[in-house]
Amino acid sequence: MPSFSSILSYAALGLAAFASVQAAPVVEKGLVLRDVEYSCGCKTLPTIVADLTVDLTVTLAPLVFGTAENITVEIVTPIIHEATGIIATAIADVKVLVGVSIEVVLTSATGVLALVDIAALISTLITAPIDSSLRTLVAELLQLVLSIVSGLLAELLPLILHIIVSVIVNLNLGSVFVFLGVQLTALL
Repeated sequence: MPSFSSILSYAALGLAAFASVQAAPVVEKGLVLRDVEYSCGCKTLPTIVADLTVDLTVTLAPLVFGTAENITVEIVTPIIHEATGIIATAIADVKVLVGVSIEVVLTSATGVLALVDIAALISTLITAPIDSSLRTLVAELLQLVLSIVSGLLAELLPLILHIIVSVIVNLNLGSVFVFLGVQLTALL
């Protein structure tokens, strides 16, 4: 089992990923995006991923910046429970996108995102400082997104493999990400 310091190291790595990739612009959503979300009765994928990234960052901040002295079971348990709910909500939002046109799915405040842009957004979630139970939910979310957005895996793999392979292997989560079709231990 990894030590608390190694978990915090992974957390720092995840925050570095958050800092290096700009999610969606923090401006008023464009009229087109609001119209799309209103007409389909759903959030678009860029909106879901950006909201999820922000919500998880805020929720998990006490764990990332905590110390061994102030991180206790009483503190961690409600944080993990809240983060689980946040990810579950995102999964439900993505399920609504099944069958919706790809142009609607990828609409953002600045237009329709290219696959490489949505892959960059999703890579921030995969490298987020979260524990294995939350990572299982992120894997479920990723699997769902990959089933909706054809061609995304080819754009996503180069972004995530060099960052997360060691995290996945060290936390013994290879079986959770088996749907990626890559033998992770061979990449170390």
